[in-house]
Amino acid sequence: MIKVTHYSLLCGVLTLAACAEPAPPTDDPAAQGVETAMADAAAPRSADGRYAVGDRLTPAPAAAQTADKANGGQSVRTLIWDDLIPPDYDPAVILEGIDLDALADNDPRADQLLAELKAAWSTAPAVAALDGQHVRIPGFAVPLEGDAERVTELLLVPYFGACIHVPPPPSNQIIHVFPNSPVAHDTLKDAVWIEGIINTTPSETRSGDAGYRLSAQTVSRYE
Repeated sequence: MIKVTHYSLLCGVLTLAACAEPAPPTDDPAAQGVETAMADAAAPRSADGRYAVGDRLTPAPAAAQTADKANGGQSVRTLIWDDLIPPDYDPAVILEGIDLDALADNDPRADQLLAELKAAWSTAPAVAALDGQHVRIPGFAVPLEGDAERVTELLLVPYFGACIHVPPPPSNQIIHVFPNSPVAHDTLKDAVWIEGIINTTPSETRSGDAGYRLSAQTVSRYE
């Protein structure tokens, strides 16, 4: 049975792969489940209509280009998650020269590597040009504050299960969202569109460090 330390490290590497290159194959059955989910991200839902851990919403480039709309005369830019990553940022550099297969369960080097990954991801750079833009972006919600019926504060992440079932992605792949009005829990069960003003203001939350904040005018189910 795989131990928590090594599994967390593998999940961290697979999380990194979600915004970089696909992770190399692994013989670990537990890790393979997460790896397969991320590799199958082009299919937004499984056959039973549910999302699996690692499923991503990645609009085709053409769809992203035509999805921009006007809102009261103001242009609203539709983002994909890659737009939140500076072109010169390479989160995978920390893994160069490291043989993950050589790290046994509870290996102190695995603990050290995971700590380095977390430190690097918590300070992942934002795209300064996005600050103050009116945007819309699809993703998955991680509720932070609210009551039994409504959510008043949440994180938006690029793939299902981030910050809950697998470790958080880099901070430039997490948006701290403050809706203008509370959002019903039912709205957040599936993927959502969030629209509003985005800022490159970092914040720390119990579920992950966010590189962006967004004052959301609307939160609606993804279609």
